[in-house]
Amino acid sequence: MLTSLLSANINETNNETPYSKTIQLQTQDCIPNTGWRWINGDSQPMVADQVKQNLLKFKIEADVNAQNYGEIDMCGTFHQHGVDLTISIRFMNELKVNSQTYAIEIIKEVLTRMDQINWGNIKLQFPVEEESTISLQQPITIHLDEDTGSSRLNNAWAFPYKQEPKIFMEIKKKVYVVAYNPFIDAEKTIRLWDYLGFYSYEYLTEGTINFFRNSSSGQIQYEVVETTILDEFPVKVDGFSYTVPEYIDVLNQVVPPHNPDTVDYNLIVNDSRLDICDKANRNEIDEVWIFNGPYYGFWESTLVGPGSYWYNSEPVSGPHSCERMIPIMGPNPERGISESVHNFGHRTESTMWKIYDYQWESNPYGNNWEKFSLVDSHTPDYSFSGCGNIHFPPNGQKDYDYDNFESAQTYCDDFVNYPNMHEPTDVLETVTCTTWGCTQLQYLDYWFSHLPQNFGCGPDSVANNWWIYFAYPELALSPPLGCLFNYPYTNYLPILLK
Repeated sequence: MLTSLLSANINETNNETPYSKTIQLQTQDCIPNTGWRWINGDSQPMVADQVKQNLLKFKIEADVNAQNYGEIDMCGTFHQHGVDLTISIRFMNELKVNSQTYAIEIIKEVLTRMDQINWGNIKLQFPVEEESTISLQQPITIHLDEDTGSSRLNNAWAFPYKQEPKIFMEIKKKVYVVAYNPFIDAEKTIRLWDYLGFYSYEYLTEGTINFFRNSSSGQIQYEVVETTILDEFPVKVDGFSYTVPEYIDVLNQVVPPHNPDTVDYNLIVNDSRLDICDKANRNEIDEVWIFNGPYYGFWESTLVGPGSYWYNSEPVSGPHSCERMIPIMGPNPERGISESVHNFGHRTESTMWKIYDYQWESNPYGNNWEKFSLVDSHTPDYSFSGCGNIHFPPNGQKDYDYDNFESAQTYCDDFVNYPNMHEPTDVLETVTCTTWGCTQLQYLDYWFSHLPQNFGCGPDSVANNWWIYFAYPELALSPPLGCLFNYPYTNYLPILLK
């Protein structure tokens, strides 16, 4: 395996970030638009000043810092997803220190009106009077969009475009949750993620499980069978590990992130405290979800075990004792359920690329996966879309264009009939972001819930239910085996795969 320094000589107009200049990844080749991980980007002083001026209209004086966040691909190219804010209130009317609820509502109103920006984490600091001096309390983190998304999730969403499944099967998968969340105090009472206002791994896990149960029409049944919380940072490939002060300095952009960034997956897989391979070999676990913060060095997804292939990243190289293929997900608790599910989207794309021997190119329409993921803005020979991909909805013109009100023609709904689909031009329908709800999480539900899920085997010797390849990535090595996954065989497939 070659080590490549992936840097980008890019200016502000195409999203230059300090991270993209310094990140060092383990890879053989630079393939654009794959190898994703969530990162933080540049400061945005113009956005910060705009927020500051809008708050002044409500007699709220504050120091405001704004910073991009998004994903970086394996070529070091940063794709901006949104903007994080830190708002430190200095004066509010007559310093009404007990008016936090009022201030939060005003801030939400101000940011909602700035609807051209996708807001991420909003950290608020309020003034506290202490012996005739004013100090700032520990930040409070609010999330404008995630509140709505999580409440819909907990109510087992029901969108009007969803079709009743023609089949029903339960694919039960056992999840091992690991979280690198060190204490920040000697008394070991405060965890780092609580201090930083990150989401809890419990919230993200529950939301992700609920999402896939819903979007797969009840097929994907994840269950957490074990959880391990580690009071430490993971070790990088060169043996480096952050201390809490060093890590906070990186988050505050006081110092650059450590180079190389990539975490030592082999060290984790062989960690006797986690016992990942032996648990997998004993069929006690099917997947590992490792919760980790920004700059921890994890991919959004990877594979370990015999026959492992590109899974948004190169597989764990070894040596290790895993006798089964095990997905390792890398959810980032700084981000929400939307981004956690987004990771699974890139994992799914990688699986389908493997099945169809797909190469990233413009104007693809040669196989059923290309037909599903077709986006008209990427295909000059076609004026219509399929269901889109994880970054581009059917009407998408740029990355993460989930709230685009412009219309596009798509045959996505015809995938309910897969593989017996109509001529695309005979079933085209007009969609805008209102078709799915104009948020990332709702679009991801639209995309996942349109994956084919019918009985039998298609003319291309690929199962008509693509969820089985999502659940059993080893089947991508021999797609016709997926055709055995019929309702009568459901309980026996894990045995057959051995």
